[in-house]
Amino acid sequence: MSFRPLPVLTLLTIPMLAALIWLGVWQIQRAQWKAGLIADYEKMSASTPEPLDEVLCSAKSSADGMIGRPVAGADVRSDMLSKALPGFIRMFGQNAAGDSGWLLLAAAPAPQCLGEPVLIEAGFETLNHVQTIYAEQPHAPARYLVEPWPHRNMFAPANAPDVNDWHWFDGPAIAAHLGAPALNDEIYLSVVAGLPDELTSVPPSRHIGYAVTWFGMAIALLVIYGIFHVRAGRLAFGKRDSEST
Repeated sequence: MSFRPLPVLTLLTIPMLAALIWLGVWQIQRAQWKAGLIADYEKMSASTPEPLDEVLCSAKSSADGMIGRPVAGADVRSDMLSKALPGFIRMFGQNAAGDSGWLLLAAAPAPQCLGEPVLIEAGFETLNHVQTIYAEQPHAPARYLVEPWPHRNMFAPANAPDVNDWHWFDGPAIAAHLGAPALNDEIYLSVVAGLPDELTSVPPSRHIGYAVTWFGMAIALLVIYGIFHVRAGRLAFGKRDSEST
């Protein structure tokens, strides 16, 4: 086989090929990471919920130590939601069934060990503006999960406090809207009722599909690269003809 690479085409192809392979590997890593998160969440969902004070006020309960631990729903309703500030904020998202709408979040006084009030998922409002308040249902949530305070997504739209339409957790603005002096901006409590949207909207299988796409594009790039060289007479297979050289 003889091969004489085209300099400009080769310089363009190498970084493109490296980028496509990196994207494919990254998507496989994302699939493994997402599968791990799902396994952890399912394990948590099957575990026995812990008493509220034990989760939020034990000596080991730093913010990192609290996150991911299930809390007994009865404790949340009696110790926190029953004393929540009036009103909700409407945070756009999805419920456990995958329906789009607004999560209704209330600011509830936390145990004294935490200080500032904590946001708690208290209900859901559909796109047709039908509200469901979980505590008023016959089967109120049996457990809540301590979640990390979400960072703003770079693609998140601006919040509209004047119409109570929120797309990211802006602590000072939410506190002002609910009439609280401040909010705990390290954690919030969500209802455990199936896998959350961030784990189901892009499942591991979809990441694998993305990886296959990137790897397929890398193979196609190599094929095109080879065809260009064959047509230019710079790539030949078999023994070179000594008379033609």
